[in-house]
Amino acid sequence: FSASDMEHAVHTLAILHKELCPEQEDQNRAKKLARTLENHIPILLASEFCEGAAHVMANQINENAKQFSARFAIPEMGHHLIEGFVYPTAGLNELCMVFCQSTLYHERNQKRFHILENIAQKNV
Repeated sequence: FSASDMEHAVHTLAILHKELCPEQEDQNRAKKLARTLENHIPILLASEFCEGAAHVMANQINENAKQFSARFAIPEMGHHLIEGFVYPTAGLNELCMVFCQSTLYHERNQKRFHILENIAQKNV
C-alpha cells in the first residue's frame, strides 16, 4: 500500500466512524436498522460475496438481540421464498426484509434483488 492508499483508508474510516458513532443516534445507520428490526422478524437476503456477512448478521441478531432471524441466498431462494409469501397470510406483516445489495453483484442477481424487493413490498 502506498501512503496515499493509507491516507484514503484513514479518511474513509473516519467518515464511517462518524456515521456509525453511537453518540449520534439520529444519524447512526446501525441504530436506525436496529430500531427498524425491533419487534419484527428480520429476513436477510444476500448474494455472492455478501452471503457470509448475512450469515454473521443473522447469527448476531439471534445471539445478541435474542431475536429470531433468517437468511436466504439469491438466486437460490428467489422462487422458493416468493412461493412462501402466499400462506399463511397471518404474520407476514411481522417480517422485515433486509436486502444486502451491491452494485458489484452479477447483473442477473442485481435484477433479482429488484424484482424480489417489488414483490416483498406488495406482500410483506
